[in-house]
Amino acid sequence: MDVGELRSGDIHHLPERRSAHYATGLQLARHILAATGRMIAPGSNPAWTFLIRTPELIEDAIRSILRRALCDIIDVKKSGLRLKPSKLTLNPDLLFGNIAVGDVKYSLLGSDWNRSHLYQAVAFATGYRVSRAGVFGFTSSDLRPPGLQVGPVHVRAFTWLAKEEVTPEVAEAKLVNEAHGWIGPGA
Repeated sequence: MDVGELRSGDIHHLPERRSAHYATGLQLARHILAATGRMIAPGSNPAWTFLIRTPELIEDAIRSILRRALCDIIDVKKSGLRLKPSKLTLNPDLLFGNIAVGDVKYSLLGSDWNRSHLYQAVAFATGYRVSRAGVFGFTSSDLRPPGLQVGPVHVRAFTWLAKEEVTPEVAEAKLVNEAHGWIGPGA
């Protein structure tokens, strides 16, 4: 509401103390308006960057897709469990009612298990006293780690097919169908 017409001197505006948190965005906007090019190479001007944490966005997206697709048979949510008397917690990305846990990996899964992914899935299932654990990741082929039985826990890998010729809708449908078959209509 309090913004007036753009004037040529506005590009040199300095934010006041109460709006100092906009300084970084303002600097980036100036570079964009000036058509300043960027490359990864040494140069005479200092540069900086920032990262947007994407693992949480991926976890939230997978959880949202599964929650929406499985809502008629089971509740899908994120959960945490404190291991008393310590302050340690188990925090799987996916809790499927009281029958299974899942963890989303922001990486490509191969044809064999990553040991830490496997151990973490078994620990989550053991802590939540369920017999099913899923590791949800990505693949650029149809390869995935085989299902394993570790004591009373069955661990299975679920993949989002990330290939150029596969649309996100097809990859989503494949993942949902696998998860639905795993959880089952009688869950």
